[in-house]
Amino acid sequence: IIDLSKSGAISFKNFYIDEQGNAGFRGTVVAQDGEIAGWVITDEYIAKTDENNNFLVGLYSGTNI
Repeated sequence: IIDLSKSGAISFKNFYIDEQGNAGFRGTVVAQDGEIAGWVITDEYIAKTDENNNFLVGLYSGTNI
């Protein structure tokens, strides 16, 4: 059952979106690529970039640190 409150919040067993647009969930995230809080995520690396997309810090698959 998906619940939609009068305020606009949506909730489900392991997922919600509140009135402010914040989302939460339990489980695993699967994606080919994306961005979270300014961190670029691909199938080859996760990296923080500046406003010009210059890498500031990152982890790359197959890289020895």
